[in-house]
Amino acid sequence: MDAALLLGGPRWGRVALSVVARASQGRDPSDLLPQLRRLRRLLHLDLVADLASEEAEGFMALDPDDPLADSARICAEALDRGIRALELVRPVVGQEAA
Repeated sequence: MDAALLLGGPRWGRVALSVVARASQGRDPSDLLPQLRRLRRLLHLDLVADLASEEAEGFMALDPDDPLADSARICAEALDRGIRALELVRPVVGQEAA
């Protein structure tokens, strides 16, 4: 959540909080893939092309030597691994429900 808030501001913090809340309520993680993919785009800086955007402002304000920048990078890598894992098991989960 902190990385989303840091790089995207309050709106992205709410997206991350929603994902965490839904996951903690026992929702099927595969149902969270759309939001997780959106968060991955944020953490990989795909949304900073518009220099007037809140996402670009968050990125430009971040000192690369700040430990929070390293934390955001680690979160991005973890999110990548988690999404890949969900994408691998998603077809299996779908077959079990059929």
